[in-house]
Amino acid sequence: MVLEWLVPREKEFYVFFEEQTKTIVNASEKLNEILKNYSVEKTEIYAKEMKDIEHNADEISAKIYKKTASSFMTPIDTERIIGLNKKLDSIIDKIEKFISICNLYKLTKIDDYVLKFGNLLKDTSLIIQKAILYLRNVEKHKKEIQELNEKIREKEREGDEIYKSAIKELFKSNDTLHIIKTRDAYETLEDAMDACRSVADEISDIITKLA
Repeated sequence: MVLEWLVPREKEFYVFFEEQTKTIVNASEKLNEILKNYSVEKTEIYAKEMKDIEHNADEISAKIYKKTASSFMTPIDTERIIGLNKKLDSIIDKIEKFISICNLYKLTKIDDYVLKFGNLLKDTSLIIQKAILYLRNVEKHKKEIQELNEKIREKEREGDEIYKSAIKELFKSNDTLHIIKTRDAYETLEDAMDACRSVADEISDIITKLA
């Protein structure tokens, strides 16, 4: 009788993580929509839209913390649950920070490097979503998860190359203020990709313990 009560409650963690990855996909899709139709006159609107998405992510994150604190048994080690929660939330935080920079600095132009980062984040968020879905049955899908994690790492390395090329091109400019503003934007997008890599590393630790 006790086990029957515990099992469905354990599944809530998977539900929360799956909801969070939907939010990440939503954020990355909104980012791409903004970048492809970018207008400096609309940066405040963009900032509010992304802040709303981040707020939704924070609510899901809070549910995970609350559930962890109140659970007698968890399907994943508590430390790993908290770690994965933080790292998923970090992706959305970085995307929101980028849009906030666009608004704060009133960036007038979105270049090809930023567009590449946007596409990369969207693709990577979809891979993360698949990997999280497989966590419900790690023993059956361990190989698939490992392959997806490697794809995430490949995307992160691709982001590193985009960043290097972007900075190299940026430093050809003689406009110091432009360099400072644009470098902040590039670094924030690279940080978002680093956060994706951290999620893959956390998932790897989880499957090592569970499989």
